Amino acid sequence: MPFEIYKAAEQVTYGKFSLLTHIDRAPFVGIALLRVAIETRLREAFHVHAYEDSRNHSIQPISISELLEAIGLHCPSAVFAVDRHDIAKIYRWTNFYLHAGRRDFSWTPGFALQYVRTFISGRPKPDKSWSINNGILVPRTEWEAVQQHFVTRARPGQTFPVAPAEAAACAIV
Repeated sequence: MPFEIYKAAEQVTYGKFSLLTHIDRAPFVGIALLRVAIETRLREAFHVHAYEDSRNHSIQPISISELLEAIGLHCPSAVFAVDRHDIAKIYRWTNFYLHAGRRDFSWTPGFALQYVRTFISGRPKPDKSWSINNGILVPRTEWEAVQQHFVTRARPGQTFPVAPAEAAACAIV
């Protein structure tokens, strides 16, 4: 329920025992945070956020489903710490929870969180180096192809701000 999400936001902001929030627990807010973590991870890795519209000085967000489609088209050699299709399924599940209020078994959020852990927090690369960005390994040419995918899809008046590969929060190999 929106009230539950709101109360959880208060607890995250002020702390569970603050006088600025109720002590009532909001146990399902982890799903909302998991959704945000997956979305942020994907957006930062490929530096895909939004189109800028010079006509009315607005931004048009790029959906995660569009980003996942572009990754599927242009990144056949990318290595995700967790299967890309599973990430997409978990992301869709979190959306369904947030928009429909559907609740599954109580163990589901914890299982999903642990399952995507290495995707979000990184893992060792084959050369044994470790970085938080190692959850996604992608060749530079494929990363750049994702950028160009959105450049070519921009409508008249829109621009897609192309980022240098060094701005990516993924390991570019």
